[in-house]
Amino acid sequence: MASVRPGREGEVSLEIEPELSAVRLSQRHMVQVLVNPLLNAADAVEAATPRAARTSR
Repeated sequence: MASVRPGREGEVSLEIEPELSAVRLSQRHMVQVLVNPLLNAADAVEAATPRAARTSR
């Protein structure tokens, strides 16, 4: 389980096809390639989720 932002946790599973060619990337770039789409998806879901409004008198 990884937490990228406070309050956001999730699990990621990665399957790589053995026929794919090797690519050279730094660890920083690989994390960026894998994490950014997940953060974008989380932001999109959060924005689309209706939130209950609290009101008081």
